[in-house]
Amino acid sequence: MKHIYMVILILISVPAAAGVTKWYDYEDGMVAAGSMQKPVFLEFYADWCSPCVAMEEGTYPDPV
Repeated sequence: MKHIYMVILILISVPAAAGVTKWYDYEDGMVAAGSMQKPVFLEFYADWCSPCVAMEEGTYPDPV
């Protein structure tokens, strides 16, 4: 019974924790991260890199 409550709690809390990603170019992102005391996630991409293409298509939200 404990496991059922845990699964329900996880299913309820995960969508609530997800937020909209704010995209920055490099310079603006470094300034924003410094002022908010947050880490920076840099994305490197190549057209020939299949994991890069998969991340672009399925993981990242469309910033436009």
